[in-house]
Amino acid sequence: MKVNITFSNEIKVYPNPTSTSVNITLPPEIEKYQIDIHDIMGKLVYTEIQNENSTTEIEIGTWTEGVYIVNVTANGISKRTKFLISK
Repeated sequence: MKVNITFSNEIKVYPNPTSTSVNITLPPEIEKYQIDIHDIMGKLVYTEIQNENSTTEIEIGTWTEGVYIVNVTANGISKRTKFLISK
């Protein structure tokens, strides 16, 4: 089944700001997607391909404080959002 991501508000990143972990949630009908997280300088700090779950929890407790860019790709469509690590 091919599902289009049409609105960035379909990608939920919470809590935001965070200090220990971040959850990324997509609509349940999106079965396979890739998450890439970059720091504010553009360095890739995390990547994962998810095949089943609509929510992914990422432990970020050892990451540096600052703004991070989340890029989610599904069915050839990419959407971006951000979150803040504040300790």
